[in-house]
Amino acid sequence: MAATLGLSPELFEKLAVSALILAIALVVRWLVVVALTRRLDDLGRRYIAIKTTNYVVGISLAFVLLRIWLGGLTGLAASIGIISAGLAIALHEPLTNLVGWFFLTMRRPFVVGDRIQIGDRAGDVIDLRLFAFSLVEIGNWVDAEQSTGRILHIPNGRIFKDALANYTQGFNFIWDEIPVTVTFESDWRG
Repeated sequence: MAATLGLSPELFEKLAVSALILAIALVVRWLVVVALTRRLDDLGRRYIAIKTTNYVVGISLAFVLLRIWLGGLTGLAASIGIISAGLAIALHEPLTNLVGWFFLTMRRPFVVGDRIQIGDRAGDVIDLRLFAFSLVEIGNWVDAEQSTGRILHIPNGRIFKDALANYTQGFNFIWDEIPVTVTFESDWRG
């Protein structure tokens, strides 16, 4: 088969093993997602569990494929060391966002559905991804705590730079004030 495709036997073997590993990873991911869907009734927990499954399967697949294509552990370790040093310098912001995602999923200062304010932006959390989370913006040019209709995508690294306020966690009510102007001429008794 390799000869008919014009490939060396070694390259054909690597391609075949890679395709088999990819198929196994997709089947494992599908089985885990089906099991999670059946066992978790809470949509928020199910969403986070499925997202985490996707990341774990993807990262595992990447490591296995790197090992297949780069050779043994010594070649893999040297390659990963050189590549990671270069990436750490070149991709400082995305790495900070990735560490922010780990913080957000492990520490859970907010979850999907919470109303938060980070820095000068406020809104309802609608998505939490690997590099950013999304809010439906509230306030800004709209009076009160009404939605503006805009979706804000905030990098996860902002969690380390800006103050975070969670309006939902701990106490389900937000105190608000209604200003009432009373003058000397007002009929305050009536």
